Amino acid sequence: MLGKILITALVIAVAVLVTRARGASGQNAAAGTRVGQSSDDEPPRISSRTLAYVIVIALFGGAAMFYFQHWQSWHEVVDVRVVNTQNGEVAEYKVHKGTIQDRSFKTVDGWKVTVSDLERLEMLNPN
Repeated sequence: MLGKILITALVIAVAVLVTRARGASGQNAAAGTRVGQSSDDEPPRISSRTLAYVIVIALFGGAAMFYFQHWQSWHEVVDVRVVNTQNGEVAEYKVHKGTIQDRSFKTVDGWKVTVSDLERLEMLNPN
């Protein structure tokens, strides 16, 4: 959730920078001043190279945040309950969320558990 808010704020900041950069170059041309020369009432002009660096950093930052959240979700420890539907026996395991596959999972202790078709697999706290 925090990542979505940060990415939105970053997109807004880049849009403001682009608008100011384009507006400053348009005002300089219309006023007859040189591009390198700035007057007191104008905001400083942002170069296209600086803008490109900001965009690249934003892209890498967003990708890093996405991969971190994916890794964090993958390594979240959840409780898994295996219920035998024939006799009602229950077994509980602590499992990393990312290791749960179709009918098997690997526990935090390193045990690989395969569930038969007669057993039901339940995640107790799948946040």
